[in-house]
Amino acid sequence: MEDRGAIFKGTGNSLNILVPTDKNGIFIGYVDEEGMKFSDTDRSVTLEGRDLTSLFTDAKYLGKPVPLTEKVDDVIRSLVKQQESTKKIEVVNATGGDLPILANLAPDLESTSGIVNPKRGTSFWDMIQEIIERSGLICYMDLDKLIINKPRNLFKKQKIKNFIYGKNLKDLSFSRKLGRHRGFNILVRSVNIRKKNVIDAAIPKESKRLDLGGGVEVTTPQLDKDGKKIEPAKAAPYLVFNVTDIYNKDKLIEAGESIYEELSRQQLEGSLSTKEMKIPESPYKEREDGSYVPFLSTESTPVDFNSIRNGSAIQVFLDISDLEKVKTIASVVERKRYLIKQQFEPKVAEALAESMNRTSYVFYVKSVTFELDQNNGFNMDIDFINFIELDNANLGV
Repeated sequence: MEDRGAIFKGTGNSLNILVPTDKNGIFIGYVDEEGMKFSDTDRSVTLEGRDLTSLFTDAKYLGKPVPLTEKVDDVIRSLVKQQESTKKIEVVNATGGDLPILANLAPDLESTSGIVNPKRGTSFWDMIQEIIERSGLICYMDLDKLIINKPRNLFKKQKIKNFIYGKNLKDLSFSRKLGRHRGFNILVRSVNIRKKNVIDAAIPKESKRLDLGGGVEVTTPQLDKDGKKIEPAKAAPYLVFNVTDIYNKDKLIEAGESIYEELSRQQLEGSLSTKEMKIPESPYKEREDGSYVPFLSTESTPVDFNSIRNGSAIQVFLDISDLEKVKTIASVVERKRYLIKQQFEPKVAEALAESMNRTSYVFYVKSVTFELDQNNGFNMDIDFINFIELDNANLGV
């Protein structure tokens, strides 16, 4: 996907044809469904498909043992090679260091039997995710490569895309995740060096606090290729936290409950729409403590819309004149009142007023949709979430 700028090359009649490259590739995959439609006013061909993740999600894992004495990335490679259709997919360790041996992360598993017996209907992707979750890592398909990374590495970008309310935004909305409306679980883990074992606690699944939804794992719906919900729902992503000097399971659950509660309080989500195909991009400005400050200046350079992917860092600004004014207002109530006077929706005004002095102004793309048709032109919709960092000396993250 690429903005070619013109249909023809120069002044001639030669078509300015799109040539696929690594830079303009959005995804590589297979067509699941195709169709054609003809009428007096419309002729269209429809192709629907998924990326190469489908090769893992569609294949049932048959329980072939996986060696626990190998490093996590080598274990994933052995799983990938078990299928003829995926054995040539490259597994990339993008963490910047060596990964641990799987047996050290899974002392409860027997080395003679490999991975625990899979549940009925378990796919290769389910097995890969189980191993990755034990490691406190994430993995995803990037075109034709399976990437293993740390969450922090994925989100720490060198460049940030800027969206400015009042300039290149058509719609903007915010919401704060409260109560039981959370989109994640957490796993807290502590290593007992003396006893050479690991204890962990899944929250809220192992919590007894009803206000946290105790006893029930947070799930997200599964969708078929037509976007319809299918059963059963799958577990929401797990955020992994390593803690120190906690060897009692009840105490570990208490620590997990505190982390879960703090994360829920801080979680901020939103969505935006724009019709711009060129997005201003500028470097981060980083403080000494590692937090980032909002930055928008003449250093910004435009980039094509297709550089925005899941995990891309974005920043949502006010129009620069509004931003400078709001910075001078100390009271959250007064900031909100000012923004409402500038024709901001009350919910947007409240979220911006509260987040103006937060340590992190950076959001990360959860999903992005591009649409282009001859009647309505281009439109891009983005769902985003803030990246939450906890100030806790006991967290080894």
